[in-house]
Amino acid sequence: MADIFGLPVEDLPDGWQPVEAILIIKCLKPNGSEFPYGLCARITDGMSTWEAAGMASWAVQNALAQLADD
Repeated sequence: MADIFGLPVEDLPDGWQPVEAILIIKCLKPNGSEFPYGLCARITDGMSTWEAAGMASWAVQNALAQLADD
């Protein structure tokens, strides 16, 4: 288990060093909300929104490929 910017995550490949990150967080909303859960996204300070969008797109495609393999 690795610690990336203070978050525990699966180990990175040997020799890889984290530079920037995008984080999508599933949150429980306050009582009384129509939908109890919501999502928030955060990116590290050095990343552009274009980079974040590209990384998020890659993550979606990677997840879909894993689902297809299962």
